[in-house]
Amino acid sequence: MTSEYSKYKLRASLRGQVGPVACIAAHPLGTYVACGGQDGTNIWHLQSASQMHSPTGAGERGVTTAMVWITRADDPDDGLAFGTEGGYLCIWKRAKGEGEFVEVFCDLLTGGQDGLEVAAMSYDITSGQLAVVHRSEVMHRFVIDGAMLPTSLKSVRLVKHWPEAVAFGQTSALGPEIWTFGREDGEV
Repeated sequence: MTSEYSKYKLRASLRGQVGPVACIAAHPLGTYVACGGQDGTNIWHLQSASQMHSPTGAGERGVTTAMVWITRADDPDDGLAFGTEGGYLCIWKRAKGEGEFVEVFCDLLTGGQDGLEVAAMSYDITSGQLAVVHRSEVMHRFVIDGAMLPTSLKSVRLVKHWPEAVAFGQTSALGPEIWTFGREDGEV
């Protein structure tokens, strides 16, 4: 398989995901790719095109709906944070030199009145902060420590704002800005 202009070519076919893919995240260094969906969360090592062992069963906490890689400039460990349709925030960690990821955190987040589904996540490597938004008017802000464990900084209900995406903006004296993008209201 090649592209129309021969600039791209298929390097590998990653097998193992069952059912539709709801989210995907590539590791910043290009070493791994993770995807989530009804089959839960799966990770592949790209150089070998092999699927890695998952610490939890397929979709144990519902469909995986959002994910982001966690890396730190002062730490060689890799982390993957993901959220589910059931409102869980989970973090898997792989220590440098170890082969498999292990689950270090999984907890049900407080959602809004209309549901718990985690809609999106964003990670700011400079501050070590993770932003998580629910489809039901709630935004959470965490700081991730060296053990890849989250500490809640703030949770806010955004009245009549149903976040579909989240991103970090400029960093000020109070830390990085968090921007949420509304699904139905078009507000940022």
